Amino acid sequence: MKQNEFMVALDGIAVDPGAILYLGVAPWFAGLYQINLVLSASSGANPQISIGFADSTSPAPVTLPVAP
Repeated sequence: MKQNEFMVALDGIAVDPGAILYLGVAPWFAGLYQINLVLSASSGANPQISIGFADSTSPAPVTLPVAP
């Protein structure tokens, strides 16, 4: 999977692709993918996160538990 084809949005705003540190298979878990990213200082508490690849996006945003 190419990182430039992948999109992460927090509260509807696309995350800079440079902030995605890792995107791929989670170690020791067959079929599970993991995303490691750095949140910007402007990210609010508990943003809604949605992910997308090519022309599809996640059906419903999930809240990412974060405290500023």
